[in-house]
Amino acid sequence: VTGTNISNVNTTGYSRQTAEFSDYPALLKDGFFVGQGVNVGSISREHDAFLETQLGDKSIELGYREARSNPLSAMEQAVSISDSSLSSRIDAFFASWQSLAGNPGGSVEREGVLQTGTRVADAFHSAAQELQSIATSTEQQLEAGMQGLNDKLTQLADLNQSIAKARGSDYSPNADLDKRDMLIRDLGQSLGARPVQGENGMVDLMLPPLPPELGGTTLVSGDTAAELSLNLESVPGTVSVTLGGSET
Repeated sequence: VTGTNISNVNTTGYSRQTAEFSDYPALLKDGFFVGQGVNVGSISREHDAFLETQLGDKSIELGYREARSNPLSAMEQAVSISDSSLSSRIDAFFASWQSLAGNPGGSVEREGVLQTGTRVADAFHSAAQELQSIATSTEQQLEAGMQGLNDKLTQLADLNQSIAKARGSDYSPNADLDKRDMLIRDLGQSLGARPVQGENGMVDLMLPPLPPELGGTTLVSGDTAAELSLNLESVPGTVSVTLGGSET
């Protein structure tokens, strides 16, 4: 146990283990009770359910913020506030009209309106292309990540089955429990899913109710995992997710 703790000191998600000792019954010999040492009754892991819940909640919040921040940061570049930005070009366009209003017959002022108008059109085209590129990139990331999410849901169901089997044999599957906690935290950050304690040491994974009156959506129930699929074709600019035959 000590060797395992030392070798895993830098392993992400590893919980320190402790050997739980119990004494052997004393032996009566020549009128004396002679002790027979100790026995390793079990190997437990140092785990705080409260802290794990807090970490899970913060992972969900972090994932939500990152999911909004990354594309919005890219959009901010498309509609920046630099001298060559769309808003600056629009300001220059209307300023050229004011100059023309002061001298309607001036060829320089007229040419200025034409030039700034062309720049505004170019800026709109450029912004539209960048925004479309961001939308396409976001959709590609969703498609690429979907299979990985389904694989993790399956892994969670498999770990549930393995843990339940070990618990039935009075064995504490510490390594599997650590892996499951990491998976739950990861899926929480990716999907906003929350764990619900099930039977036989299993954990169910639920999406929060959206909308609330419909109740939560089950992603993993015991040793059974649902499968998510995406539909990006139905309505431009929207994403449809299908789970268990139900589309959202």
